[in-house]
Amino acid sequence: MKSILIMFVLFAAMVFSLAGCPKADVEGGADAGASGATSTPPATQDSQTILGAGDAEPKKCAHCGMDAMKSPAHVRGGGQDFDALSCFVAWAKDNNFDPMEGEIVTYLSAKTTHDFVPIKEAFFVEVESLAMTMPPYIVAFATAEEQAEHANRMDGGAIGVAEALKKAGAEVEGGMHGGAHDSHDGHGH
Repeated sequence: MKSILIMFVLFAAMVFSLAGCPKADVEGGADAGASGATSTPPATQDSQTILGAGDAEPKKCAHCGMDAMKSPAHVRGGGQDFDALSCFVAWAKDNNFDPMEGEIVTYLSAKTTHDFVPIKEAFFVEVESLAMTMPPYIVAFATAEEQAEHANRMDGGAIGVAEALKKAGAEVEGGMHGGAHDSHDGHGH
């Protein structure tokens, strides 16, 4: 019986977390009881980790409005966030910003710590398909060793910085990014 109660409490915490209820409701803010003790349920901890390094709010792509924090290709530059390298390149072109000055999340940390590397120092892999981002499907790694290992695992091709930016720019010129994403890519976009 005790295990069923624990499962119910965890399920309720997960539902509240996914529904966007205020954190105080889940952790026991005003209704914490006489003891005032609070604890963070595992579902809340996991959702914060997935959002990246404890960020409470999702970061929307400055170009298309999608949730950049869920993207395995999250890019930052010019004080903005982007869900894909192609969104970043389109924004950079429109705002006279040098794309080499941006930074991109490493693929290996995209769902956990959200570690970024400067674009000019990143090692890229292009794959055929990738959920939660827009084409071209390009992800970054911090080292050449990680790039080589994951290019094989992901059945993709290792590419350099210049080629990654060129492919992202070609996607922009091809019409996918005329201010917003114009077509559905089969991954919830």
